[in-house]
Amino acid sequence: MPLEIKVNMENQENGSFKLKKDRYRNVRGGEAHLLDIRCVKCNSLIITYQKDGIGGLLRCYLNRIMYPPELERLQYHFNRNNLKSLPNLTCKSCGLLIGTPMLYMDGRVAYRLQRGNFLKRRIF
Repeated sequence: MPLEIKVNMENQENGSFKLKKDRYRNVRGGEAHLLDIRCVKCNSLIITYQKDGIGGLLRCYLNRIMYPPELERLQYHFNRNNLKSLPNLTCKSCGLLIGTPMLYMDGRVAYRLQRGNFLKRRIF
């Protein structure tokens, strides 16, 4: 059963998220936490992301994006066959490039993050 987390966050609807518990999380040791990813240039919120396991944040898988809803829904529309039509991850405020689409070796679609273009903050 997914763990429901209630977090009080600025600019986010209700601040209620359910952490996903699936085979990808289990492979990474079962540990997960939420991160706010923000633009380094204007500090606006880009996404809220569930990070599984330890290690650096190199890519963001579409199935782990929790907020905003329009980016969270991308996981249902894109796969390896239509990856070319997935837009880049950019800041809505200033247009800074945050990530580019990629296909990871296990078949999941992700954004390869541009180092130095984002800030991350652990919220849970």
